[in-house]
Amino acid sequence: MENIKAARQQIKFKDAAIECIKSKKSEWSNPKHALQWESTLATYANSVLGASAGH
Repeated sequence: MENIKAARQQIKFKDAAIECIKSKKSEWSNPKHALQWESTLATYANSVLGASAGH
């Protein structure tokens, strides 16, 4: 349990978002959806949360 908590705290929001997009990409009906997610996260979330660790 300690290892899971430590790993979860060390991953950065930006890295988690990239991995999430990669894992969901095949489920989206249009390739543009991945680009839209990446653009939205870069514009709004990464500037605030990009370097912060997940909790």
